[in-house]
Amino acid sequence: FGSRPRITAWFVTVSDADGNPLLRLPLSVERRQLRFIDHGNADYNAPILYDGAPGLTPAASRALMRTIVSLIPGADFAVLEKMPETVLSLPNPLRELARGGADSAAHGNDLTKPWPAVQKVLGEVRNVRRKLRALSEIADTRIVVAETPEMRERLIGDLIALKHRRFEQMKVRGFAENPEGVAFLRRASQIFDATGNGLLIALMVGDSTAAVQWGLIHAGRFYGLV
Repeated sequence: FGSRPRITAWFVTVSDADGNPLLRLPLSVERRQLRFIDHGNADYNAPILYDGAPGLTPAASRALMRTIVSLIPGADFAVLEKMPETVLSLPNPLRELARGGADSAAHGNDLTKPWPAVQKVLGEVRNVRRKLRALSEIADTRIVVAETPEMRERLIGDLIALKHRRFEQMKVRGFAENPEGVAFLRRASQIFDATGNGLLIALMVGDSTAAVQWGLIHAGRFYGLV
């Protein structure tokens, strides 16, 4: 995203007096505003934290951001959005700067529970089964996990096409106006496939892709992202 002419990218490292890193921030400047570099494409934004970072007081966090803004050319003020209260197990010191809540539409389920307990949280199991039966009447219906480069490339293409169609239905800004989003998705897929963290799953009806889920696996958890 930092490759756009009107955006400048800044990767900020904050260290203590001995040179030990406290935190790192991926930031960018656009229209005099200092923001996280995701430009709306991430669900959450947070600094990379080191051992000393959680000890920052609210006053120190405010002073820190004022200093960062003053050092970065073109930035008049900072807008830090979608920050969680914790980063893994560490408290996020920049969360103290927040002026409002960080409500999320995300949801989760513990798949180590007995299946009846998992179903209670889902709420729409009957509807899902009914829809699967209807799809099965059209053609063979199955779940496919991309395990080869060829299948991953196909499903990424299908994901982009399905998402684009959804953007058009909702009459919102789509990939045509945001080519960086497509480039990011493809590059991120390559990186996470190489590390073993990426997971692409598709619902196939016959030879057609009806739906695609792009997500990450980390520390025993699956994060469904797109």
